[in-house]
Amino acid sequence: MKTLIPTAALATCCLTGLLIISSTTQTPGTARAGDDDSKSQTRADFQKYCSLNEGRWIGNVTWVTDWPGFGKKGDKITAYFEARKSEDGNAVITRFLGGPGSESGLVFYDPAAKKIRSVTVSSGGTVFRATLTPVGDNWRQHVDVTLPDGTKGKIRLDLIYANGGNNLTIHINGKLGDEVIKDQKDIWRRVRTPQSK
Repeated sequence: MKTLIPTAALATCCLTGLLIISSTTQTPGTARAGDDDSKSQTRADFQKYCSLNEGRWIGNVTWVTDWPGFGKKGDKITAYFEARKSEDGNAVITRFLGGPGSESGLVFYDPAAKKIRSVTVSSGGTVFRATLTPVGDNWRQHVDVTLPDGTKGKIRLDLIYANGGNNLTIHINGKLGDEVIKDQKDIWRRVRTPQSK
């Protein structure tokens, strides 16, 4: 039996991920312009990433494939994502809830590698490891995915922010096992910032 993961959930591995359709004039090419994935990141970059993603987000998600612990291809759910600073601002704890499944993650700055990294585990047993890179005012994530059966994948997410950072369009490309994921698009909306009452 082939085990696949919906691309909508890939976005949550670091955000990282968020939805409810917003219109944006930017395309995935905008996020990629002038990109240098090998460039070192700084702690200031990490703080910028934190401020862009902190808070609560909501989205309407349709699973594009079967996903262990979450649902079947075609299932439509409302998904929730939350990111909050921890450890005196040196880490971000993330939480994703979608249908019967959930994910917990940790985003942090790795000073030895000079990279922003994340690790996320889903209730279905999938593990996500990512590196995050600023691309102008937007971000890119390179994600290594391991499914519960050991199937591996590599996914790239281009995160495009709009509306003062309160809307996020995520363009997803890559390969998971034998499945090719090409320009999948997820759109999220922030419903609460840390400063909201």
